[in-house]
Amino acid sequence: MSETIETTAERVDGAQPKRTATIGISAGLSGRIQNMVTRWVTKLLAGRVPGLDPIAIAPAGERLSRVDLDDRQQLSWLLYHVLLSVRAAERIWHRKKALDIIILGLVVLGAVLVPMALFVVPLTSMFVAAGVMGLVSAAGLFFTGRIARWLAPDQLIDEHDENAARSVIKRALLRDLPDNCPSDLADRWRLPFADENGRPVSEVGPDDVLDETLRQHVMGYLARVVILITMPVAIFAAPVPFLTLLVITYLSLLGVGAGVVWMMDRSPIAERMSEAEETSGQRADLALHLERGGDVYGEVAQRARQKQMDRAISDESPFFELGTSTGIFEARGDAYSPNPGLPFGYSAQDMSIPTLVLGGSGTGKTTSFFKTVAKQWATSRAGGMLILDGKGQLPGTLIPQTGGRLISPGVDTFSLTEGLGPIEYVQALEEVYAKRATGDAAHWHAEAAHMLRQAAVLLHASSEDWTAYGVYQTVMSADYRSTVIDSIREEYAGDPLVELAANFWSDEYPQIPERSLGSILSTVREWYVPLLSSRELLEWAQADSGVDPAGVLHGEHIGFDVPRTRYGTGAELISSMVKARVYRSAKMRGDGWRDTQGQTPALIVVDEAQAVVGDEDVDIAPEARSLGLTLVYGTQTIEGMYASMGEANAKKLLEVCANLVALPGRSRSTDDWIADRIGDIWRARIGHVAGTPSAHTAITSRLQSGVVSLARHDEYVGRLVRAEGVPALHAPYAAISSKVASALGELGDQVLGSLVPSPTTTEIGLHPLVHGGEVETLLAEPFTAVVQVIRGGVLRRDVIRMNPDFS
Repeated sequence: MSETIETTAERVDGAQPKRTATIGISAGLSGRIQNMVTRWVTKLLAGRVPGLDPIAIAPAGERLSRVDLDDRQQLSWLLYHVLLSVRAAERIWHRKKALDIIILGLVVLGAVLVPMALFVVPLTSMFVAAGVMGLVSAAGLFFTGRIARWLAPDQLIDEHDENAARSVIKRALLRDLPDNCPSDLADRWRLPFADENGRPVSEVGPDDVLDETLRQHVMGYLARVVILITMPVAIFAAPVPFLTLLVITYLSLLGVGAGVVWMMDRSPIAERMSEAEETSGQRADLALHLERGGDVYGEVAQRARQKQMDRAISDESPFFELGTSTGIFEARGDAYSPNPGLPFGYSAQDMSIPTLVLGGSGTGKTTSFFKTVAKQWATSRAGGMLILDGKGQLPGTLIPQTGGRLISPGVDTFSLTEGLGPIEYVQALEEVYAKRATGDAAHWHAEAAHMLRQAAVLLHASSEDWTAYGVYQTVMSADYRSTVIDSIREEYAGDPLVELAANFWSDEYPQIPERSLGSILSTVREWYVPLLSSRELLEWAQADSGVDPAGVLHGEHIGFDVPRTRYGTGAELISSMVKARVYRSAKMRGDGWRDTQGQTPALIVVDEAQAVVGDEDVDIAPEARSLGLTLVYGTQTIEGMYASMGEANAKKLLEVCANLVALPGRSRSTDDWIADRIGDIWRARIGHVAGTPSAHTAITSRLQSGVVSLARHDEYVGRLVRAEGVPALHAPYAAISSKVASALGELGDQVLGSLVPSPTTTEIGLHPLVHGGEVETLLAEPFTAVVQVIRGGVLRRDVIRMNPDFS
């Protein structure tokens, strides 16, 4: 214990104290007294409390200036030593009680001997004895420290005390983690002060950071030693005539005081037990624990975390780090949020549940998420990868950096129909066009899709080239349609779909009114304009074979570079066709794909998804995991998805996207949707606070009303304030208020509580973890996101700092 507070460096798990200046301790007489007391206490405890850090006996102000209480590592270290100090104080208390008994005995002895000495001992002998005892006591006072150490217990802390303190800290603040714990799940620290089931821990609490129990009891012990040393002087000086009354008064006060203290003074541990009992009914955290279901509710979260840990440990798929946790959600009491400063992300297996990425233009969707994930996917060789974009920009950014193949019109050949049946081909067209139509236009779009479907069925069954342009010709050219019908292959003879299509063209088509037919054909032309107005896309429309995007199911990395700025709606058409082809191939390989050599998982990234998603996505998203597809959809707002897919279909798709990454720059409706998706948790929150909203408000109110305002506008009051000051005007009323408050205090806490409202109230119940109105504020720092993922089958969420990639 000889080391100073400033040089102490030993901390639990290496936590270091803050090296800031001591606040108000070293200045003035009070500071010098505090420092002197600290030296006395330190010398007394030297060697008797092994393992106890000096800061446990430091004044509260000194302690707070050295320890960062926001750092749970340092907080746990401080509380550990406080608990040890309480154990040491318990033994000091027992020694104090023994000294109290001795002091009482000496008082009784003095009460018996003094009257006898008055009649038996000569006056000269009394003076000599008093003088000798005075010298002895003076020498004893000089060696007070040594005497105190000699009388103190040899050991104030043992191994049992250390184990008990560790057990409390472990139960109140720490989690058990396996040696092979994934770094992103290393949530070693729990929120103070609850055990693993959320039950409040009574052995330690927030007031303990200011606990000075050991310091106080040591000072009380030293005071008793001083009294014990001086009592012989008092006893032997009592018969001296002019000292008798003074000594008798002194001994009487000592006797009464020692007796009262001996009866009333409770041990440190008993005091803590009493405080815990008194406050048990007033703790909001205990009420919250009981209200939400007690231990049973807490065990649900605990078991979920354990399952999450077990699954993550057994998960051998690559882990993709998205950023670093801030701990905001954990600070709000969420059981499924990480400690601050941990890696945050999910594995390739976790990603098999579809992911939705929300964020406005320029907020970092590409640099913070798409590029980060795509590079990690490619580096870890997790499987194939397909990059699509409704605007056509993302593939050109990502594919070159991942070593994949970038498919471009005019450079590569791609068939819009290869690998697709007639139904899938027309459905891909519909996903781009039909969903945008409203009113009368919706009717003509539906009729156009029906006509294209009948043409596609015939062309696909014929010996003519199966191309997108061929389907268009079958609709628009009667001669070409006749050629197609005449070339139907034998294997399709009697096929119901082919017969229905042939009957449509032979029976129904001629009956369509000319005006209606004109509207339908006009709609068909509108759908094909992007393909027919670009030489490069026309070549793709006329091709019956080319690059196979389904190669991503065999580990290839492919992106289609068809920018919207150049090809207009054609960019959306190409993305829709490519997506449809990969989906069809994935369905054909089925959920037994792992048993087939050469088959791999495939990451499908679709940015600006509102432009290309449709019914096919709604159908495949729930089964994507079993088909080996990892779907990632990016969009700016929820409203865009509702508008393009219809609210019902959009909700179906969004509900399947259990993994959510929300960057800034969205709409308020989207923020509300995010808050609703994250949901409510059981929380104890402050409901009412008495007082002004801020210091600025308080100052303004003083300037605009009350004494200050009067002084500014009333000359007499102004002179009075300048002469006496504002406090002088308030002094009489302050005195009255103080007396009233004192009188009310005598009525008891229960009566006072009914007369004076509490400055704060606590609301317990289900409350949103996030409010839609605060999402934008939470993400004020660039490259931050609200993220909720399924990690190891269990929720994991927080506001995180992303890892943007600007390469």
